[in-house]
Amino acid sequence: GAMSALEASFVAGLLAHIRGATAFTLPTRASYARMVDGAWSGGTWAAWGRDNRETPVRLCGRSAKDVHFEVKSVDGTAVPYLAAAALLAAGMAGVRAREQLHVRGVKVAPNELSEHEREREHAEHARAGL
Repeated sequence: GAMSALEASFVAGLLAHIRGATAFTLPTRASYARMVDGAWSGGTWAAWGRDNRETPVRLCGRSAKDVHFEVKSVDGTAVPYLAAAALLAAGMAGVRAREQLHVRGVKVAPNELSEHEREREHAEHARAGL
């Protein structure tokens, strides 16, 4: 299933603000201990991917009707209402600004990208204003 323009804007907002949202989604020092690359916890890079368990934002589903997102950088110590509010605010900021999702979904673990590939993604992200 392909993302709609609205969904893409929401994901763009999530990626742009996910670092700030972690104050609410990963509220304790111990929360960060599990956020490591290679542990299916979302890892240490702001990225998204289709069925990619190594990205903090994962697009799941096989058809346009059953597409949903999973945000993996949330743990059990988070206050669910604050975590949900932070993630919704981040996504909705992208929707309100009609952000375009210029960052491609990654198919590998983001930490496996070469420095050149990361720089290219970062440059595209910066040009997009994210």
